[in-house]
Amino acid sequence: SFEWLAAHMASNKAFKPIKPPMMHGTSNGMAIIPIHGILTKRSGIFDGMLGMNSYDEIQKQISAALSDDAVQTILLDIDSPGGETSGLFDLADCIFNARSQKRIWAMCNDEAYSAAYAIASSAEKVFINRTSGVGSIGVIASHIDQSAFDEKQGVKYTTVFAGNRKNDLNPHEPITSESMQTLQSEVSRLYHMFVELVARNRNLDQSTVRSTEAGLYFGVDAIHAGLADEILTFPECIQKAFDQSHMRTFAMTET
Repeated sequence: SFEWLAAHMASNKAFKPIKPPMMHGTSNGMAIIPIHGILTKRSGIFDGMLGMNSYDEIQKQISAALSDDAVQTILLDIDSPGGETSGLFDLADCIFNARSQKRIWAMCNDEAYSAAYAIASSAEKVFINRTSGVGSIGVIASHIDQSAFDEKQGVKYTTVFAGNRKNDLNPHEPITSESMQTLQSEVSRLYHMFVELVARNRNLDQSTVRSTEAGLYFGVDAIHAGLADEILTFPECIQKAFDQSHMRTFAMTET
């Protein structure tokens, strides 16, 4: 358990917590923000070790880049299978609204699925490399029924509760039809929000986004589906941003 792991690490004087990934740097007028691993709402002490990143930390880094006069381009370096819905939509709106302040690009390097694609789509441009995958525009939830396992272990749970829905999704009992209906309703609600978000960000019809059926898209297929803009390597993407920033600076100097 996490509790045992924390106690074990605390007793180990040689242990040093691994910090979550931070901004790569602000050279040549660019801030590269890594968005790697499983995404969660808030950061924790085990994020770096478990390969996780938080929406709160990403937003802090984006805010810092927006307030830095030396930064002209914010590049989101994304390699993530997705994560939680809590906090995702607020971060996506923050990125989308920040387009008017500075150039914000997303480089899918190599995965940008589900919540990670919601973040990528919020940028002004979405770039992929030849092996990148994007999409998985969908929502999933699971209920674990371990009642048969409990029985084999000789364990029987008796739950006492008040409020008819308080015991919904209890893992020690089979799921009820009412619980299933509630869970499906919430999944459908979040899916509608996700579709709306991507449609707005990518200037697509909602029907087009829904037609992806949460599938994964690679290479030119991602571009044809409207989920990405161009195939570039990561260094090529950095060079493209630098060239555009240089051209803008030169134009302003000439004026």
